[in-house]
Amino acid sequence: MELREDVFFLIKHLSKCLELSLDKEAASLDLTPQQGRLLRFLIIKQNRNEKVRQIDIEERFQLSKSTVSGLIKRMQCKKLIYKKIEKHNIYIYPSEDGIKLMKLFDEKVDVIRNKVMQSLKKEEAESLITNLNKLLIGIKEES
Repeated sequence: MELREDVFFLIKHLSKCLELSLDKEAASLDLTPQQGRLLRFLIIKQNRNEKVRQIDIEERFQLSKSTVSGLIKRMQCKKLIYKKIEKHNIYIYPSEDGIKLMKLFDEKVDVIRNKVMQSLKKEEAESLITNLNKLLIGIKEES
């Protein structure tokens, strides 16, 4: 494998490779990347005892109302989420099946993470994480 010195190329290429691996694992569970992101969001919100409406999803993911409607309908058909009416508001929750599916996906993500990180010593992995966080902070300061 050719070694590259361009940090932007390396980060972008690694990101793309990870994205493809994650998408492949999600597809093996009949889950689209967008459905996985939404399900993760709903589970996090539920764990914080926060309620989620469709408009919250639209704003969080910067998607149109019709896109989110379709996404929700498809996920309801798969029984990954459900809607509940409370005091004139409709809230969206992850179902038990959705939570179980995300646990399976997380196991697959752990396998990918371990495969990627196995070539690094513990200190190298910690240094990489520290340095990537520094890069993120640096780029956010530029924005």
